[in-house]
Amino acid sequence: MKKFNKLNLHIKILILLIKEYYKIILIPFGIISFFATLGMTTPTILGIKNLYLWIVAFSLPLVILIILIIIKQPFSEIKKIKEGEILNIDEIKNLHLTPKIIIIGLSNVGKTTLINSFFHERFAKSRTQNIEGRIKIHENQALCLIDMSGEQIYHAYQVLKLANFIVLMVDHSKSHVSKKIVWSRQNDVKNFIKKIKDNVDGNYDNKKSIPSLFIVNKKDLWNKSAETSKETLQQNYKNLHEDWKKYFGDKSEYIEYTNKNDYDDKNSSAAILDKICKGVK
Repeated sequence: MKKFNKLNLHIKILILLIKEYYKIILIPFGIISFFATLGMTTPTILGIKNLYLWIVAFSLPLVILIILIIIKQPFSEIKKIKEGEILNIDEIKNLHLTPKIIIIGLSNVGKTTLINSFFHERFAKSRTQNIEGRIKIHENQALCLIDMSGEQIYHAYQVLKLANFIVLMVDHSKSHVSKKIVWSRQNDVKNFIKKIKDNVDGNYDNKKSIPSLFIVNKKDLWNKSAETSKETLQQNYKNLHEDWKKYFGDKSEYIEYTNKNDYDDKNSSAAILDKICKGVK
């Protein structure tokens, strides 16, 4: 794996700052260079009219850029780009270059456990109660993985506008330790998705079309049910995914997943992290 290069981030931030304030930087240069070209105050020196004005014209943009860097502190984001760094909602909002990956779903669906698996941590130490971001560096790319309480739907509303990538997790059990499939859980999933869509309708001029993963968690429970039940579950989730794509766009992938360590296939947590990195490039 390549070492994460923060120099590239510095360059990107500098370019973004110049793009945002290019008028403030370039207008004084244009005005002064215009008068310098007229040759109004000093004689031509080495073929250059108004040498002193030209010196000021070329120096002023640099001075303005330095002042903007001091006032705006654009490089402060880089201090937060550390593996495992935990951020609150205000710090998350101040990330401009780091892609924000929101993981949404019902309570006990496995959001925190999935995030922890990206850091090779087996289980969540405690349930997430608030919005929390965590920096992950993977394939020479920094990501902010955003977790939240599944019981507080307004948490999802808060971060939807920030999202560069959405991971929607769904399941068929109301507990992370239960081995029983609860069919009513799918109605809960439908209602959750509906609330997300209603929020987007009420708060966005246009529907968001950003990359997403539709992850059906706890597939290990299917082996404990009849084959017909498994097929019904799969079809129900695929129908939900089709509905999700109609609303949020086609840049979505359907994945059947489990966090049990006795399952090792192409849809492991490492593969999911690869898909996220590919989706935000």
